[in-house]
Amino acid sequence: MIEVEGHCRLCGLSKPLQNSHIIPKFVFDWMKETGPRFLRRPEQPNVRYQDGQKEALLCWDCEQLFGLDEHRFAERVFRPFLANPNQEIRYDEFLIRFSVSLSWRILVSEALSDRVHDGFDNRLSEAELEWRNFLLKRQHLKNFDRFHVFLADILDAENQPVNNLNQYLTRFTDGCIAMSQSACAVYVKFSRFLFWAEITEYDQSKWLGTRIQNGCGILSTPQTVSDARFGRFLLHRAKLASERYWLGISERQKRRIDKAFQKNAVNLIGTDFWRSFQADMEADVDPHSWKLGRSN
Repeated sequence: MIEVEGHCRLCGLSKPLQNSHIIPKFVFDWMKETGPRFLRRPEQPNVRYQDGQKEALLCWDCEQLFGLDEHRFAERVFRPFLANPNQEIRYDEFLIRFSVSLSWRILVSEALSDRVHDGFDNRLSEAELEWRNFLLKRQHLKNFDRFHVFLADILDAENQPVNNLNQYLTRFTDGCIAMSQSACAVYVKFSRFLFWAEITEYDQSKWLGTRIQNGCGILSTPQTVSDARFGRFLLHRAKLASERYWLGISERQKRRIDKAFQKNAVNLIGTDFWRSFQADMEADVDPHSWKLGRSN
């Protein structure tokens, strides 16, 4: 759907701009296939949605450029992994392009919000330019080529460090620029896929089995991330999402959710949503109970 006339943020040409998904549409289609047919966002829990966040970023041609790699990712990685999380998944160049496009969209979307990025603005601008030129096939990745994907699953544990962690890890969508005093990365997650694009360099020995190759490679478990900064960040995002949702939702909407849940309980039992929700309901919250890692 055409929203406005303007300059495409990728190619820079003045064209009609599409209402572009920040996180691909197939993610939200899957969420509705495997759970409630209406979606809610933690930042706006009182509004029901049928789709994900969109912004007027791309012209039609650039939208199609992203769409090809999105389709390949959905068919060759997303659905196969969700069907069998223990299988090895082979990929080629489409995965690094998909990862770059995903991170670039989050970076551009965040930049448009005029947020202050604590001294990382220059590096973020350099990354945006390099990623944009890579997506336009004008140059190779050079200084900002370290991309990771962590494959999550429902936790097989009696304890978890924050409320609703399983729902966050396996069902929520999220994306932001992650920063500490000395480090910066672009973070994107949906379903069970957690993407991490390094803006400053992280210790690669603490990221095992997560690095996306610029070419052919294999996604498989086990994976381990022993970087404490990432672990703290992830738990913070999970806690923030849960608090925004449950503290922000009105009593009227709670009653509406309860009514819809009771009405559709038979259809929801056994779904991916149900298994994640049930795991959270059965787990005790213990802030010291979790290390980031996944094994077969």
